[in-house]
Amino acid sequence: DFDVCGWMFLSQFVPALWTISLISVLYKIYRNKERTHVRDERERDAKKRRDAELRRICSERRTCILGQPYPLLDQSHLPRTSLHDTVTPPPSPFPIHSPALSSERRDATDKDADEEDMLEPVHRVDNGRVRVGYYYYKKVITEEDEALLDAEEDDLTLSQGTFSMHSSFGTPTPPLGCEVGYYPEEDAPLAQGHTSHTSLASTLFIPPPSPSVSFLNTHTNIPSPLSSPAPPFPSSLPRADSAAHIRIPPISASSGGVTIPQAKHTGDVEDLLMSDDWSGRLQVLLQRQRMLSSNSPLKARVDVAQGFLSLHNDFVYAASLYGRIIISEAFLPDDKKTIRHSALGGMAGGHKYIVHNILFKFAVDVRGFYGSDYAAAVVGGHELKGLIAIMNTRVPDVCLPLMSLVDYRGFRLIAMSILPVSRNTIVYGSNDYGHTIHARHPPLVARMKEMAQKLNIQGHRCGRDGVWVWSPADLEGHVGRDGQMYLLDFSRMFPPETPDSSIKMGHLYRLLRPEFVKAFPVPLCPDAFTAFIRGHNQEDLNANVLKAHAHLTYNVIPAFCTHLEDVALAANAKGDLAALRVSGLLHQFGINVRYLGAIRSLVTLPDLKTLLFVEMCARVAKQQIRAKLRDKMRKVRVPMDAVYRRLIVSYLNLVLGVSEQGDEFWDSIMRGELLKKFKQAMTPEELQQDYGVLLLLNLFSSTHMDGRLLFFQRIQEMTEIRFSSRINAQFVANPNCWLQRGAYPLDISDLEDMDGLRVKHLPLRHMAHGYILKVHGEIMWGQDPVKARRFFEMALEKLFLGLESDPNNATALCHIGEVYFRLAEGDSSGLSAMRFTFSGRYVALAHEYLQRSIKASEGTDDQGLLRFAQFHERCGHDDMAEEYYLLCLELQPNNTEALQEYGNFLQTGRGEFEEAEKLFLRCSENNRIMDAAEEAQRLEDEHNNGMAPSPSGAPPSVPFAPQQHQQHEDLLAIGFKISTSTSSSSSSLSSVSSEHGDSPNPLGGSTNIPLPDRFVQRDRMSNEIEKFSLRKSVAERIPIKS
Repeated sequence: DFDVCGWMFLSQFVPALWTISLISVLYKIYRNKERTHVRDERERDAKKRRDAELRRICSERRTCILGQPYPLLDQSHLPRTSLHDTVTPPPSPFPIHSPALSSERRDATDKDADEEDMLEPVHRVDNGRVRVGYYYYKKVITEEDEALLDAEEDDLTLSQGTFSMHSSFGTPTPPLGCEVGYYPEEDAPLAQGHTSHTSLASTLFIPPPSPSVSFLNTHTNIPSPLSSPAPPFPSSLPRADSAAHIRIPPISASSGGVTIPQAKHTGDVEDLLMSDDWSGRLQVLLQRQRMLSSNSPLKARVDVAQGFLSLHNDFVYAASLYGRIIISEAFLPDDKKTIRHSALGGMAGGHKYIVHNILFKFAVDVRGFYGSDYAAAVVGGHELKGLIAIMNTRVPDVCLPLMSLVDYRGFRLIAMSILPVSRNTIVYGSNDYGHTIHARHPPLVARMKEMAQKLNIQGHRCGRDGVWVWSPADLEGHVGRDGQMYLLDFSRMFPPETPDSSIKMGHLYRLLRPEFVKAFPVPLCPDAFTAFIRGHNQEDLNANVLKAHAHLTYNVIPAFCTHLEDVALAANAKGDLAALRVSGLLHQFGINVRYLGAIRSLVTLPDLKTLLFVEMCARVAKQQIRAKLRDKMRKVRVPMDAVYRRLIVSYLNLVLGVSEQGDEFWDSIMRGELLKKFKQAMTPEELQQDYGVLLLLNLFSSTHMDGRLLFFQRIQEMTEIRFSSRINAQFVANPNCWLQRGAYPLDISDLEDMDGLRVKHLPLRHMAHGYILKVHGEIMWGQDPVKARRFFEMALEKLFLGLESDPNNATALCHIGEVYFRLAEGDSSGLSAMRFTFSGRYVALAHEYLQRSIKASEGTDDQGLLRFAQFHERCGHDDMAEEYYLLCLELQPNNTEALQEYGNFLQTGRGEFEEAEKLFLRCSENNRIMDAAEEAQRLEDEHNNGMAPSPSGAPPSVPFAPQQHQQHEDLLAIGFKISTSTSSSSSSLSSVSSEHGDSPNPLGGSTNIPLPDRFVQRDRMSNEIEKFSLRKSVAERIPIKS
């Protein structure tokens, strides 16, 4: 009864309890929504504050950038009325089609429209982005003319026989009839198309915005940069620094008492570039490359790339041709040799040969100094590696040799261009094994210090006298017979690893890689563990190298193993594990290939372990093949072919066939060589197991992966021994069928090419070729995307070949990133507003390589920063894009392409039109200065070479006659006092013309060229030069020949 009464009593309160619960739940929901709203409001307020602070910081950074000096060191050469009297550009007097510009400014600009003809820049808005181009026209004076002008701005190409406005590949060819005269030194040199008028509108002349192929150029009508005439040599290019003088030094710039000679005539340089003076050709191209900057026109960049490609093609062809002959006849008597050896000294290597200005020396251990021919060949490889590292520092005024390694029939030849040096020209380092160490040429010592700082090499004292050097003691520096500074012997440019007492002279060839040395936090001594530093703080120098080796072993290699497993998993998911090249990843992290065994012992993926074992076995087989070829050559002694074919096929049947002899070879000889070359190549469990070593090649989880086939393919790649496509296709179509093939899977008829000729050379060859192909792809992208894609794929192939020998080359990485981004655009090219996501394959690859480029350059490459900014802009990462735009401009405030692209970004992405206008103004003035510098340099070169001044882009004319040369000198001495009064100039010209008649222009052309109504056919500077010359000729009554 009590329970029933209790439940009846409680049942009366159940609705109230339900109501209270419902109210409580609703209140909690309301409170949560209120709290969420308050939190969102706070986050929005915080974001607004962060954005405002970011805008303030970015504005301050832009102010600092705009306050940097223009690319001009000495401003005294400019007229007092020039813009350079002030650092901040004044407001634009001409209309830019932007909402930020009011109609009042346009009206104020048009007030003086009827005064005179002038050259005026025009901005064209294309799909929301400003495009700038040359417009030669007369100032509009009526509303009808203004309407016509606005209509023409919407056209893609100018008529009247001028040129395309889309050209972003350097300065276009001017219209017919434009002429340029000589400029006096005391007056500001004005480029073609500029005037001396004090009006701001006449001085702000905007050429095409980008001096190179724009990374995100949306144009579709692009002319080829290779079709324009080549500029006269030396190329008139601004220096890379932002304070370059407006009169750029010629290519024979002098520094530190070292002068690079220049040819007096263009023909001399062309003869040089087609000769076998390899060193001279290389120095000319390196100097041209150092003079390139972010504002250099594409034509100049392509010319330098083509020069490097031609030079390296010629050198590699000569080195391979003569190297093959020298190695084939190495054991013939001297009287029967086609090329006889030269009497040159040297402790290491065998005979030396000189052919066509190329020095060939064998990388063999004749005297037993290194302990094996393999070690001597490794030293030769370090020679090329050290040269590449020094060349990448781009230190000026230091000349380097051209070098290639020729591997043929098991021997290695070092082919190096002859330099004008001797034993008596050494001024740095040692050429007598350390008995005498020099450092008596301060300019070269300063350059070596600069190189050492870029390569993270520690300066140290060495030798009996404790001479301070910034390199290994046996690197040689010479002042050649031509007065230039040269470097030789780069084999020990980087420090050794911790010496192993069981390896003879291991400290001379078991060196740390340059990528690791450069990334190590402490500078390292390349003479560590040698007698050169004995008694000169050797304990501390050796201790730093010991710490570096320990860091490599216990930190870098384990971290790399984690990264390698991630890469292998991704490749296996795509079915590309067999195509994974571990050596390239190793070099990217600064790890030597000899650590493959240690890496295999740390990874856990079974397929990756098998792949690493295949790589190690292929490298051991490569060394065995080369050793057998050397032994056979010593026995045969005469050039033959069939005997080497039988040797190659017999060895490969032994390691690939299924036979008792093959199993015994793998379990005895191959096992021993593997453990000797690669420590920890096999795990303790594998060593204790009873199964044969050959079985470790076939432990892949997939039956479609054939370990022996991968082993066979890697041998062909590394030795350049090529078998027929038929036998390779048969092996690929039927994997893991070696039991059916028996003991002889290969026949001698399957061997197509057993020369095994392999040439390693400087990566400049592949990188130059890849760059040229990339440029072709950029040109064809808007016209024929299919053909452009083919060029891009070929460019990637060449650029990746260059990365094999220089894996952290910032320029090549940047070019690869650009190509991948182009490929990501696909069929959508031309849509500048399109956004990308990282889900796309090519977008992710573009991000990876552009990021690697910035890391490799340590943020010192403004072009790489600009490309990364453009990449983030296209991906919608506006904050990241602006950060990299600012970093680029802080590094190089006068990068015209960055100024324009950042202005476009501010205008279209941020809506900051006034800030964008400031950047466009600076871009305009920078272009004016560069045009003036280029024109002044061209005229100075023609004057120095004794050539008559010619229009820009035209071939140089004939040399001066004596009388004409004297008149030219008179003009130079007097100077052209260009009038700033248009009316007086016009009256002067009319009076002189009426007196003189139709006499020819002393600087070429006619004085009475009819001008079209809309286009000015010559610039005002040419008119003023013409007036002055006519006055002078009339006054002196001296006929002047054109």
